[in-house]
Amino acid sequence: MKQLTINIPDYYYKTFMEFFKRIPEASLLNESDYVMDEKTLSILDARKKTPLEKYLTREESNKKLKGI
Repeated sequence: MKQLTINIPDYYYKTFMEFFKRIPEASLLNESDYVMDEKTLSILDARKKTPLEKYLTREESNKKLKGI
C-alpha cells in the first residue's frame, strides 16, 4: 500500500474527501490528527536552534546515561 500526502485548495477539499471515502482500502486522516501540543512544539523549536556541535553521538549519550 502507498501513502499519499497532497495539498489542495480549500474549495476542492470536500470533493477529494468524498472521492477517497469511496475507496474501501483507503484510510483518511484529518489535519487534527497531526496537531502537536505546546510542549512538543517547544522541544522541536529548541532543537532547531541548537547548533550541531552541541549534539551528542549515540556513544556519548550512552556513556552519560550509564555514568561512565
